[in-house]
Amino acid sequence: ADLYCELHIDGIASVGAKYVGPPLPQVAEHDSINYWGMRQRRMDYGTGAYYEQYFYPLAYAQTLEDLEQYQWPEADWFDYSEMRAAAAAAREKQVLLCGYMCPFFYHNLLRGLETSLMDPVDDSEFTHHLLNRLCDFFYEHHLRMFESCEGLIDLAHVTDDYGSQTGPLIGLATWREFYKPHMQRFIDLCHGRLELPTAVQIAVEHAHAKRAKLVYNVVAQDTKRLGGMARDEHALVCCQQMANQVRNSVALSGAWWALHKHGTVLL
Repeated sequence: ADLYCELHIDGIASVGAKYVGPPLPQVAEHDSINYWGMRQRRMDYGTGAYYEQYFYPLAYAQTLEDLEQYQWPEADWFDYSEMRAAAAAAREKQVLLCGYMCPFFYHNLLRGLETSLMDPVDDSEFTHHLLNRLCDFFYEHHLRMFESCEGLIDLAHVTDDYGSQTGPLIGLATWREFYKPHMQRFIDLCHGRLELPTAVQIAVEHAHAKRAKLVYNVVAQDTKRLGGMARDEHALVCCQQMANQVRNSVALSGAWWALHKHGTVLL
């Protein structure tokens, strides 16, 4: 924290509710499990290590009954009473982030990537039911967090990663039918409850420079508040060009957000 202060890096603080739900099962050393029942294991690759998911709690579900037999998380599993004090303390020095709403990603985590990609094609009723149960929890949980910290939360994640190394993982029609309604519901939940003006930052991975620049320009013109530039465009321009684009963005929007390559939506 002192180093950040010396370098004038603000950073973003975060706050969340305390889990007080059903006790989680004991797992082996180097394993972890969360309240969704997702299990991860620490994998060592020689030059580094990270946790890899190896168990997907709804991987073998086939029917609506299977989905109903799953122990879906509930907002009552969390204690929101201490959030406001923590949020007020954190916000004295930093912008405050609360929440993470991502239906497509959690569909992947519950079913496994390959199965979740096939779900909308194989069984639309099953997929809608799964996403409704998933997103109903997200909505109620975040509503309670926002209400607990009313007037203090600046940012919230309404986000998902739909891209691969070569193109989108799902088609636009699939996104519009299955995921867009839930994303819109979360965006509507955020509106009027967050303290920063509405802004959208879009980062483009593995895009052609012209395409990335187009996205950057559209974002800047649409929001009038926030400038952004795709990472891959950075690799294709010289330092002076990059500096000029940042200056232009700040002049246009009055703000500049430096983010890693994953797209982030700030609402």
